Amino acid sequence: MVAEYNVYCALCSCCLGNSCELGSRSPRHMRIRRARVARRTYARSTGDQYYETEDESEEEKETRLKSMPWLREAAEADDGLDTASLADARDDPSFDPDVLSRWGLDWLDDVVALGIADWKTSQKSYFIRECAYDDRNVVYLNEDDDTDEDDADDRYFAYGVSDLPDPPVYPMHRACLDLLSRAIFGVVDVERIEKNVLYDVLHELSDFRYLSLDYGDITGPDQDWICVPGEEYSVTCPTDQLDLSEQLLRAKLALRQSTGTAQTPPPDLAGKVLHDPFRDLPYDITYQILQNLPGESVLALNKTSWTMLARTDNHSFWKRRLAQDMPWLLELPAYLEEDQEQQEQRGERRNYNINYKLLYMWLDKRTEPAYGMSGEFMGVANRRRIWGPCVEIAERYHRVLDKTREI
Repeated sequence: MVAEYNVYCALCSCCLGNSCELGSRSPRHMRIRRARVARRTYARSTGDQYYETEDESEEEKETRLKSMPWLREAAEADDGLDTASLADARDDPSFDPDVLSRWGLDWLDDVVALGIADWKTSQKSYFIRECAYDDRNVVYLNEDDDTDEDDADDRYFAYGVSDLPDPPVYPMHRACLDLLSRAIFGVVDVERIEKNVLYDVLHELSDFRYLSLDYGDITGPDQDWICVPGEEYSVTCPTDQLDLSEQLLRAKLALRQSTGTAQTPPPDLAGKVLHDPFRDLPYDITYQILQNLPGESVLALNKTSWTMLARTDNHSFWKRRLAQDMPWLLELPAYLEEDQEQQEQRGERRNYNINYKLLYMWLDKRTEPAYGMSGEFMGVANRRRIWGPCVEIAERYHRVLDKTREI
């Protein structure tokens, strides 16, 4: 019996195959869609899921509009629009055609499946093969050069939801699999994956439609795939490369200090601090505390503790945090290497040219997966979202592999 719901990528939880609808470009539909996103963006900032404006006072409306100036035009356009129920809008739900392009969704069609062949024999083997998702939870393996023609196009069920005794397969986008191999090995090397180990890990995490993992704040994967306006980033290819140098140039960040001079130390305000619980802690202890805090927590702590601010106000600390906290930012090493080469050509000193703290804060904000986001950073934000599940699977993979080798 086939389950009456769709299944999704084991690594990103998005649709298998391009099931995404791009909405109409008619002014009315664009207005409805963007007003809806603007309302939800505001609602989420207040801790709610949705915000209605029918009984909104002028004062409340002005407060709402002021709180999100980047969406003011869309928010102002929703006067009288029933964006909670759009039964008359033929393209709802759908993605914004100005945010996504049809060709940019092609990566969703490139799907592979991890499964077991010859499972009835003692010589069962594991495979990662290209496949086609045939709606609901049925997967057909495409013809493979390494298999007999009679075995091609075998039908499997994903995540094991069926009455058949056959072991399930675990489908995933090829781009997501590349990210997983990078999380496991530090480089893209899918051939190196021990398929039996990975299969055991995914089988342990298996749920009805995807794995029991935190895929981030997205709501598209439901009984059927939903193209939720405002979640366009979740279907943006995570392996597309961003021109980081170009983005930094556009942002006009003051990343550089005076060439050839040392970093200017912060003013010594320690004597004016009345109480700081971290003041008497040895540096080694505060270092361990800082190492176990996410970057945003370090920045928050710096606002409350002069000691912590002083001990993190150096380029080397934030340079380490960039490498530690943003391994998914594949563009960063190339940018830093290119920057170093340019400085060496100009005869500049390396140590004090880049303000790594400012760079960290800017990248952390721009790459954050956020409802309603658009622009060049959507792919990186989706990569960052997918990296979380990949890291958890990678950690489990190594634990299982280590136990296997001990036997």
